Amino acid sequence: MFQGLAGVKRSQGELGDLVEGFRKSGNLDGLLQSGALSPKELGHLARKDVSIFEGQVSMEKAVDAYIGKRNLSELADPEIGDIGEAFVSHDLAKKGYTDLVAIQDKQGHGIDVVGKNQEGKWESFEVKASVQGTARRQFGNPEEFITDRLRKAEGERGSWAPKNVWEEQAQSTAEKILDETMDRTTGRVKIESNWARVNIERDPATGLIKGEPEIEKWKTPLERQQDRQLERSLRQETQGQKKTPVDADHQDFALHQQIKGKVAELDVQNGRTFDAVSERMTASLLALAKDNGLTRVDHVLLSKQTDSLPAAQNVFVVQGSLNDPAMLRAYMPTAQAAQTPVEQSFSQLEQVNQRLAQQLAQQQTLDQTQAQSQGAPQMRMS
Repeated sequence: MFQGLAGVKRSQGELGDLVEGFRKSGNLDGLLQSGALSPKELGHLARKDVSIFEGQVSMEKAVDAYIGKRNLSELADPEIGDIGEAFVSHDLAKKGYTDLVAIQDKQGHGIDVVGKNQEGKWESFEVKASVQGTARRQFGNPEEFITDRLRKAEGERGSWAPKNVWEEQAQSTAEKILDETMDRTTGRVKIESNWARVNIERDPATGLIKGEPEIEKWKTPLERQQDRQLERSLRQETQGQKKTPVDADHQDFALHQQIKGKVAELDVQNGRTFDAVSERMTASLLALAKDNGLTRVDHVLLSKQTDSLPAAQNVFVVQGSLNDPAMLRAYMPTAQAAQTPVEQSFSQLEQVNQRLAQQLAQQQTLDQTQAQSQGAPQMRMS
């Protein structure tokens, strides 16, 4: 019943009336739990009235109902993007943002979410989502992008004609933002732009879908360049005081290089290039390998899909041949390996090395004590 009604109302552009009708009849939770509403529609509802999800069916449960029994790896990219935008919209609405609108055409091109913060100032949000723990980091120029998309929406031509825009308030909102925030000198809007990363996963405890938005200022290319220069400067200063596995004279340099090479091979197999995510994974796997007694890494592998887990849920390091029963291996969640900062993994590695050094010293002391005991003269009773 719910699927059919939602389909009819969706085609008539009357989804809001349908939801309100179910709310008045006390069947709103049934609609949300049915899976009849898509993530794009759930995001729209969160922007309009977040209290819809304050009953027995939360946003997470509604998204989970839509996905059903599918593994996250089976979701199409547009679905993943829509889920990310729904979670961000829900998060912003709960924080008190108002006038929330997606300024997008029906293909999803445009500004993912705009809204007014608690001070009544406009903000924009570019949303990137992933089910592999690798939601994309910042790129592009927000100053150019936001102004360009607002003007396209205001123009109402081509893919931005009213019939091709998903939310009817998109164009009027674009006009309002341009009117209120345009800098007449630069020809660009002065609006706080944000970048939201959403790594979507199933909660191990509840089995429900979850995705906590990580929101930060969307910086310009110049600002990002300045940040990188500062990071390099701080890294060089730190490295001048303490060696890390990227230094050739560090005790784990060779193992780090082995793992880095295997991660690079994994990137190629999955159509990726070695990037900051790869660096973080390399550092994470180095600490993992060392903590589990591996002295070399011959393979880095992603787990295969099973009945209960999606593909690439975990990442493995292996010492030895894959068909050798005596091989050594260790694994960790792929998302954790990809997201843990390099510095944190190197700090963990340092703790592992300190522990191993202490164990070695204790063993050497024990060996010396036993040797001295065996070599000492023995008193005999005559």
